[in-house]
Amino acid sequence: MIWNANGLLQHKVNLTATLVDQKIDVCLSSETHFTTKSYIKLRTFGVYRTVHRNNCVRGGSAVIIKEEISHHEVIKIEKEEFQVASVKIKTTSGYSSSHLHSTKT
Repeated sequence: MIWNANGLLQHKVNLTATLVDQKIDVCLSSETHFTTKSYIKLRTFGVYRTVHRNNCVRGGSAVIIKEEISHHEVIKIEKEEFQVASVKIKTTSGYSSSHLHSTKT
């Protein structure tokens, strides 16, 4: 699922309901509006996030992935122009794939 959050914390309840109801494994979210002091926990999901380089409430990206899926964070890039979160996923066929998500600000 790809989702423009326009402020992820304000939409946590709706996001959680959608992830569970639609049985979503991976969500790529833009415009999270996180700062270094913003955190979100979603039951049974890991969240890998980036913030705007100036630590202001704009931009930002997140990869939200079910904890039961074998994965790990690869890289995080936090620039003024864009933010990138990258997660490597181990698939059932034994191959790994990398998921990137960025936001242009």
